[in-house]
Amino acid sequence: MSRIKVFLHGEDKVGWSIDYDRKYTALFLRQLGYPVTTNFFVANVVHSVWWNLLLSFRVYPLRWKKVIAFTTNEANTDTPDFRKAKSFVDLWVAPSRAMYRKLELTGVDVKYQPFYVDEKIFSRLNKSKEEIAGELGIDYEPLFDKLIIASFQRDSLGADLSQPKWQKGPELLANILSLLPKSKFVLLLAGPRRHWVINRCKELNIPYFYYGREPKGYEDDIRQNTLDKLTINKLYNLSDLYIVSSRSEGGPKAILESAFTKTMILSTNVGLAPDFLDPWCIYSTAEEAVQKIKEIIEGKAVSEFLKFNYEKAYKIASYQPTLDRWKEIYEYFEDTYLA
Repeated sequence: MSRIKVFLHGEDKVGWSIDYDRKYTALFLRQLGYPVTTNFFVANVVHSVWWNLLLSFRVYPLRWKKVIAFTTNEANTDTPDFRKAKSFVDLWVAPSRAMYRKLELTGVDVKYQPFYVDEKIFSRLNKSKEEIAGELGIDYEPLFDKLIIASFQRDSLGADLSQPKWQKGPELLANILSLLPKSKFVLLLAGPRRHWVINRCKELNIPYFYYGREPKGYEDDIRQNTLDKLTINKLYNLSDLYIVSSRSEGGPKAILESAFTKTMILSTNVGLAPDFLDPWCIYSTAEEAVQKIKEIIEGKAVSEFLKFNYEKAYKIASYQPTLDRWKEIYEYFEDTYLA
């Protein structure tokens, strides 16, 4: 019988990325036969799906537990927060090879496990764009014959929605779009806290369509514009190209979502990007991204990139390899820390 009883820690309570991680981590642990409890005191293992939130605990009770921490974001290992967490976290789990190497250099015990994106939900639909637009209640006519460029990330600061979230790099996204011929594309936006990029599109006359109820002023729309995964999957299937413009990432999950939906993607060299994307899909500057997008507009074949990205994601990050890695991680944890 397993010596492990897990208290799962970390949530955002709006059905966004962290809640998704918590849901699937619980699913994998139960599939492997590890009991998940909501009672902190009866658990002997605390598994945090968002390591920063461990700092909200009083450290004293955590010292009586064994702790697994997932590095959701790109952890800055030079900060007091990381040093504090390092003092009581037994095993770190990194979603990217780059983060794994970074943590390894600090001397902590670390294992590799990419984010999980459900490939049964995020998949290529056998439907035309016009059909998908109809199901979403979108007028397809303004999108017809345009390159539909997608962006579904939260990129305004939660504390001040008039400001860009520096990690997500929406300034770079706006710069790229401002250099493209405006008659050739439309930016498809979705998700909450898009205030900054919407305002920037208006300032630069960038053609965009916001799916949802476009926020008025600087009201926080985190609840009203957080979309379910099936809807986001349809939006990927409606799109021709997804752009990641981030400066710093643990993920983003858009890398895997684009791979599984066979949506073309261009990304900065952050987080998961070099682990899963064909090298052609990675760019360094706005000018490089613009040149690649112009090639796509002019008809560059992208099928080989879609095939590469999909096969890499399926091999490494689909359900079975993810389950197998959690099994190896927990067996190692049990033998090392609970023997």
